Formats: sequence, structure tokens, C-alpha cells
Amino acid sequence: MVHPVDLPEISSHVASYLSNKSLLHCILVNRAWHYAFLPTLWSDVHFDAMNQQAVDSLARHSHFVKSLSWKSYGSQPDVQILSIDFPRLLSLHANIDKSWDDDMIDAAERLFRRHGHALQTISIFSDESGPNWMISSRSLWDIAATGCKGYSQLRSLSLDRVCFFVQDLDNESKELLKQLDSFSLNHTVLYRANSSDPVLPQWGLQGSKIRQLALTNCEHSHPSDHLQTEYQLLADCQEIQSLKWERYLRHSRVSMATDLQRGFWPFLEKLDFQGLEIGDEALAEILWTLPRPLRDLNANHTGFGPLSYRALLNLFESGEGTSIARGQNHASTLERLVLQACRGVSGPQIQSFLCSMPKLKAFSAVLLIEADVLADPRPWVCKQIRNLELNFALLALDAEIGEGYPLESVSRDIISRQKSTCFWKRLKDLSSLEEFSSGNSQNIALDMNDLIVHDNGLRYPFLLFQQGEDHVTSDRNCEWGLGTLKTWRKMRRLLLWDSAQVIRLSDAQWMVQNWPHLEEVVAYKWRGTQDGVKELFEAHGVRF
Repeated sequence: MVHPVDLPEISSHVASYLSNKSLLHCILVNRAWHYAFLPTLWSDVHFDAMNQQAVDSLARHSHFVKSLSWKSYGSQPDVQILSIDFPRLLSLHANIDKSWDDDMIDAAERLFRRHGHALQTISIFSDESGPNWMISSRSLWDIAATGCKGYSQLRSLSLDRVCFFVQDLDNESKELLKQLDSFSLNHTVLYRANSSDPVLPQWGLQGSKIRQLALTNCEHSHPSDHLQTEYQLLADCQEIQSLKWERYLRHSRVSMATDLQRGFWPFLEKLDFQGLEIGDEALAEILWTLPRPLRDLNANHTGFGPLSYRALLNLFESGEGTSIARGQNHASTLERLVLQACRGVSGPQIQSFLCSMPKLKAFSAVLLIEADVLADPRPWVCKQIRNLELNFALLALDAEIGEGYPLESVSRDIISRQKSTCFWKRLKDLSSLEEFSSGNSQNIALDMNDLIVHDNGLRYPFLLFQQGEDHVTSDRNCEWGLGTLKTWRKMRRLLLWDSAQVIRLSDAQWMVQNWPHLEEVVAYKWRGTQDGVKELFEAHGVRF
């Protein structure tokens, strides 16, 4: 009689679970389970420093490999890897440098010719730059395209720090690009060999099937090209649903809003403009003219401000001073909104977003002040939110109410009753939350004076953990405090970046008891953290 745990279906589920937990490589099992785990263990292979033993092991298990990623050093083992047959290979990720010689190029060509018909994903990353290396990258791209020409399996192509010769695309290469679902160019040089030619090279990708397009900090071989070559590619891809366009260099304004009005990109529902030097007015114009409501918007480090805010919430001022609907109702569909490092975003706007977006699953912004919540008592409707990255600040007890804050209509007695509880009451309702980040992390472009105690007592940080008599985090009967957050049963990652945040042993004990899925706690390391906290977390499998 077969024991249930020995059934192949069970072992495959166990292997998937252990793989998701990053435990598959270190668990001790018997021989039967070892062989049952091999397909999962070897399906996704990452190699860095290669040696003969690693190459031999890879060759023995090559029939399990579906995804291969390796860092190339142009050594003999690298040549041997490229000579191995991978009958089930679907995804290839190569990190290469200028050490590639003729033997490596020949081996790469043979690899693509053997597997080009089956590859669904190709990702090429270069560690080098410069005109000499551009030619080698060009040769490698030609090899990859040659191996995949005539086949319809390739769906994703990513080129990172690789020179792309637009003018050299032949009809077969264009057809190859047209059939992609995802096309990504990161720090890629869009090369034009003849800089004296006033006519920009044409992509010729009209009618492409590309759904996801990413253009991240692309460079141009000729300064006069600016963003026109990138925008031309964007104009060719009319079926895109997701656009990632990042650029930290100053550029002239493009006519995206005008083309949207003309019916371009009818399926666009995800925008990532991180670092794009676009102003509030231009961004608002795009949001007003989008053909369908957005699901995802990353406006990090852009000019997002009052105009974009109104466009996102579909608020249009009529002549009588009232707000009427004019564009898409993005608030009803947005699932992800990133507004870090946006100086034009205010606390009342952040509060309004949290009160207006019921489908929001991920939200990231800089600072929400207690006064903004007290002035807008609406509940947060984003009950499905899983990832929240936001700093909170309280008014000091002796703060002048109304000065600089919209609190003129809020009486002092109401504030005294609701003080220090308004955040807790709203955080408590976010029962789907899996990751919470608060404090001044290195990724937040915020003046530190916005988070520290001012001499005039205007504000101070909102802390989950406090010292002294006000430390109420472990009191389960308290009106507010960590005990209020028992509802965070799905919490996996807690990131606290404020130096005043202190985790006591009792806090750590409370978390491992009440948050059963907790995997990681990140806190500012300083002398106030009690002994035993790290050991307690590690004993429960929590990274600290």
C-alpha cells in the first residue's frame, strides 16, 4: 500500500512549497524524495563563478533546466556551458562582458541555433560600455535574432546596457520584435551609425503585438535624437497595456497627450513614469486623455501635483466653482499608486486617495500628518491593500491648531479625544496588509526636518514602538498601540526606518504570536533595541 506522502502529486506540491520558501536547497530528505525534487530543483538555474565541477553537474541535469541564468567571464567553462543541450530550455538570461572572444561568440551562436525555436524569454545584460564593446554586443544581438528568426515562440526580450542598431533591423528581425508580448530596453544605446543623416532610423514595428514596453534611461548615439527615437517606438506599439518610461535627463516635451486624443494606445492601463521629468500640467493632461481607467501608476520623482491629483480623481472645476466628472474614473480601478519623491503631493491629497480608492493594493507616498486625517474624517476604503509605504506624523500637544493645517473647524476637545488614535483606527481596518513600511528610508526623498521634533513642538514621528511611560505596545487592553493591530494576521514584512523606533523583547514576542505569517522585520539598528530580540525572531524563522 502506497503511503499518501509518497504520491508524485504530493512530492511536487511539497517541492513547490519549499522552493517558494527558499528551503529546497538545504533540506535533508531520503533518496526517493531527492529524485522527486530534482525537476523543481534544476528547473531554474543560476550560475556565477563557474568551475568544471559545476559544469559537469549542470550537464548531468540539463534535461530538467527550463530557465538558465549565468554570469559570463569568457572562460573555458563558459564555452562548455554554451555547448550543453537543454531540451526543455524556455528562458535564457546572460550577463556578459568584453572578455567574450571568438570561441564564446561561436558557442553562443550554436546555442541560439539549437534552442532558438523553443525560447520564450531572452535577457541579455552587459557589464561593459564603450564603442569597442558596442560592436560585440551588436554581434551577439545579431546571433540571438538569427537563431530565433522564423519561429513564433519568443515572447519576451530584455536588453540591458546593450547597443541596439535600429537602422540594421531587417524584415525578419522586425517580425521577431512584432510578435513579442514584452520588450525592455534598459540603459541601452539606440545607435545610429550615420550621424550626418537628418532622417531618424525607422523601427518599422507598426502592427506589433507588444503589450508591455519598458524604456529605462536609454541613451542615443547622436545628441539630436533626444527622445524621438524612443517615442517613435512607442507610437509603433499601439496595443501596449503597460508602459514603463524612465529617464533622469532633461528633455523636451513630447506629444503623448495629443496622440492619446487621436486614439493612440487604446488599451493602456499601466503607466510607470518614474524619473521622467514631466511636469504637473503635462502629466495631468495625459491622465485626463487616457482611453481607459488606470490600474497602475508609478509617478515617483515626477512633477505630480494638484493638477494631476484632480485628474486622477476625476475632479474638474466648472465655471460655477463646483467639481464635475470629465475624464476616466481612475480612483475606482487603481490597484497600485506610487508617489514617492513628489514634492507636489500634500497630506490632504494622500488622505483623499486612501478614502477614494477601494481596489488599491499597493500605495507608496511620503508623509501623512495627523491634522490631515482629523480634517477629513472619512474612513479608508482601501480594504484590499497589501503593501503600504507611508510616513506618519503627529501634532505635538502644544501645537498651534490651524497654523499651516486645515484644522480651523476642528475644536480642541475633539482633537484631544481623537489624538494619537486616528492612525491606529484606520490601520486596524487594513486586515489584508502584508507589508508595512514607515520612517525615513534611504529611498525617500524627504527633508529630515519633516520627521524630527521641532523646537516649536509642531510635530514628531508616529511610532509603533515607544519608550518610557507612553510605551503601550504590549498592553492588549489599551485603546491604541500595537495590540490594536491583531487584525494584521497576513503581515509578512515590517520595515521601520526611524531611528527613534525601538523594538523591545515583549514587542517581538507579541508579533510572532499574533502575526503567524511574519517573515522579516527591518528596523533601524541602535543601542535601544533590547538583547534577545534578534534571537527570538530567528528562532521563529523571521529575518531581522
